[in-house]
Amino acid sequence: MINSNRGVSVLEFIVALAVFIVVAVISLSIFVSVIRLQTRILSQQDFTNQITYIMEYSSRMIRNAVPDVSGNCLGASYAGYSYRATRPYQTNPDGFFHGIKFVSKDGVCEEIFIDTNDNNYFKESRDGTAQNILSSRVSINYVRFVLDGDRLIDKASDSYPTASRPRVTMIINATVPVAGENQQKSFQTTISQLKLQ
Repeated sequence: MINSNRGVSVLEFIVALAVFIVVAVISLSIFVSVIRLQTRILSQQDFTNQITYIMEYSSRMIRNAVPDVSGNCLGASYAGYSYRATRPYQTNPDGFFHGIKFVSKDGVCEEIFIDTNDNNYFKESRDGTAQNILSSRVSINYVRFVLDGDRLIDKASDSYPTASRPRVTMIINATVPVAGENQQKSFQTTISQLKLQ
């Protein structure tokens, strides 16, 4: 007769416990790695979503701008123009403008700019009232506006400097934290004015 009530020896118990601990440690390290990767991906996705939002939002407003016939928004010497580049960089002249002013399709004087006096926040000004349009989680290094492909031009319309639709190139350089270190990324888009006839 075979005795089936035999128990587990101490050696078998220690071997089983060691195997269980090894499997648990490997599983835990994989789980921690996945959580870290997911956190990094979500951080980058949040950054990309915010930059995409600001590029789309700004592009839509710039595309729908109308000429400032009276010169009340852009200034008397800019009457008839659609865009005026504003805010030349003060502390380190790089030849670029860091803001753009225009009249929106609903007749409101608008300016989109980076506020170098307020932590480089990306702002929108509607009739002189400025507000942040980007979360403080995104660190903007600079925003540059180039009119009709020439960084020295400070005004554009459908007759100046060319007879085609005016183009505005917007370049945003921002810092994004990736895996504990900061990386700079640049985003660029070129917008043509929408001509409604």
